Amino acid sequence: MNDTLNLFPPGERRSAGDVASPTAGRAAHRSSSADPASAPADRASGPANPASAPADRVSGPADPVSGPADPAVPLAARMRPRVLAEFRGQDKVVGKGGPVRAMIDQGRVSSFILWGPPGSGKTTLARLVAESADAAFVPFSAVTEGVARVRRIIAEARTRRQATGRGTILFCDEIHRFNKAQQDAFLPVVEAGEIVLVGATTENPSFEIVRPLLSRAPVVVLEALSHADLVAVVDAALADGERGLGKTGVDAPPEVVQR
Repeated sequence: MNDTLNLFPPGERRSAGDVASPTAGRAAHRSSSADPASAPADRASGPANPASAPADRVSGPADPVSGPADPAVPLAARMRPRVLAEFRGQDKVVGKGGPVRAMIDQGRVSSFILWGPPGSGKTTLARLVAESADAAFVPFSAVTEGVARVRRIIAEARTRRQATGRGTILFCDEIHRFNKAQQDAFLPVVEAGEIVLVGATTENPSFEIVRPLLSRAPVVVLEALSHADLVAVVDAALADGERGLGKTGVDAPPEVVQR
C-alpha cells in the first residue's frame, strides 16, 4: 500500500500475535452539501484549542478493547476482541498473507478503507491495528460530525507527534456519508502522513468514495461472519467468566447455539 507510516520506534517490529489489549450510490446526498462549511455542527466535546489537550490523549469514548469488563456495558462490547487471535472470520484479511496482517507484521500502517456489512468487525479491526502500531486511535462518525471536527483531530495529531512521537489513526465510520468536498479534506493530511485514515463503509466504495482518496487508501473487503464464526462467538461469550456470561449460570444447549 502507498503512503505508509512506520509507527514503531526504529528497529522495533511486532507480529500480529503481539497486538496487545486488546449497494447503490448516494449522489443526492452529496449534492445537498457540496461545501465543507455546511457540514453538520461538531457535537464532540473537548478543548477547542488542541494545544491545551494532553498530546497523548485519544479523543472520543473510552476504548472498549483495553477497558475493564463493566457489567453495565453491553455483552457485545465487553466481548470485543482484545487481540488479533480473538478476531473471528476475515482470514483473507488478517490471516497469513492478508493485507492487514502484513501491515501489522511489517510494522508499517497505511491508510485503507474497510468495506463490509454491519457486524463484520470494521471498528474492532481498526482498533487492533492502532494497538499494534502503538498509535492513538481517534474514532469519528461522518453521520454526526463534520469537517470542523476533522480539522481539530488533525491539529491534535500534529501536536501529539511533536510532543510524544506517536502517530494517529483516524477511524472514520460511515465515511460514505461525507460528500466529495468533505472527503477531499482528508487528502492533504493523508498524503503528508500526518494521520493514517481508516474509513469504514457498508456501501460500495467505487460509487461512494472519491477516486483521489481511493488511490491513497485502498479498499479492504470484509465478509459477513460465517455460521461457524457466529457459533464460536456465542460459545466464547457463554464460557468467558471475566467478560462474558461464564459466572452467571447462563447456558444454552448446543442445538440452540447451532441454530
